[in-house]
Amino acid sequence: MFALLFFINIAFALPNHYSLEQDRHLNSRKVYLTPKQTHKKLTRAHKLMSDKSTVDQAIKYLKDLEHKVSQRPYELALVKQNLGYAYVNKNEMNKALKIFDEALALKVLPSAVTKTLMYNAARILTSLNQFDEAQKRLQEWFAVTEKPAAQAYVLMARILFEKKQKKEALEYVDYAISKSTKPQEDWLQLSVALNYELKNYKAVATSLEYLTAQYPKKKNYWKQLSGVYLHLNNYAKSLATLELARKWGHLETEAEMLNLVSLFLMESYPYQAGKLLSQWIKEGRIKDNKKNYEILANAWMQSEELTKALEPLAKAAEQSEDGQLWLQLGQINMELEKWEDAIDAIEKSLAKGHLKKPGVALISLGISYFSLGNTKKAHDAFEKALKTPDMKKSAEQWLQHLAMM
Repeated sequence: MFALLFFINIAFALPNHYSLEQDRHLNSRKVYLTPKQTHKKLTRAHKLMSDKSTVDQAIKYLKDLEHKVSQRPYELALVKQNLGYAYVNKNEMNKALKIFDEALALKVLPSAVTKTLMYNAARILTSLNQFDEAQKRLQEWFAVTEKPAAQAYVLMARILFEKKQKKEALEYVDYAISKSTKPQEDWLQLSVALNYELKNYKAVATSLEYLTAQYPKKKNYWKQLSGVYLHLNNYAKSLATLELARKWGHLETEAEMLNLVSLFLMESYPYQAGKLLSQWIKEGRIKDNKKNYEILANAWMQSEELTKALEPLAKAAEQSEDGQLWLQLGQINMELEKWEDAIDAIEKSLAKGHLKKPGVALISLGISYFSLGNTKKAHDAFEKALKTPDMKKSAEQWLQHLAMM
């Protein structure tokens, strides 16, 4: 169902390699019978080939047989076919290719066997990085194959990918996927890689959506999908993807966890951000440093959970090189009417210094003292604020208010 929905709007323009005439010519080959004695010997060779420990014996046996049937083309082709597979079992691909080609050159093997050898030759050439010849051989196979399996289109896609013909490679792999009700994982991986290269990010997302649905335990697909959504500026889907990845247990690094927290904040879910970040800091999965405490405090503030913001903001302030965070902590305490705590934090901010606007701290300090009924200390703070250009006017107003009391 996925393949149909995904590719329904894609127009495929694959070359029509198939030649009915060539296929008929191949199918018209004379049918030979294998002599009993040769059949018996080939059966023995198969048994030797089936066991890795006796593959060398199989090769020697087939070479001896090759010499004995050298004047009988059909039997010789059969022996060479089997000898080629023996070399494949030993991963001696150059030798296998040579023997397969010799078998094909005799032009006596049945149509189905010939087609299989042609296809295997193309695969071997691909494994040997001989991509031009592999493409040529595979095209020859397509010419005599009326209904190629989807896997053949993927093989052509891999060959074209290696030849840097990415657009053409994508057409082949996508066609293979379109022919399958359940595309293989590596086909979709190839489609993802090619679409990335060609900057078809929506197509990448569609493939990754399928991969995450089919293989939810594979962390990398979730990470890639979330990243693609970010690239497409679809932050809501990126968040949803990363949150699902968390529920599957795929968020393992601090960076991954902080990415999720950032997305929750970006999409206006600060409470969820604060809840997760607080939990992960307590569990030791995220460092308890200034930056992370500040993010946590901001999450609680955005959630209007000011009381919860106090502790992380104090911890961030303790690690800060200036007094700005102490001032922020003091102002939150003022909002909560915790005047003594506000005074303590603001005085720490002034002691630490390097404030962007020290006048704001002095006015805040004066208001806090005033709220506690300590007009003398409030007056002293407002007097100091008079010397700061940015808050001079506010300080004058407060001093006038005190004078009228």
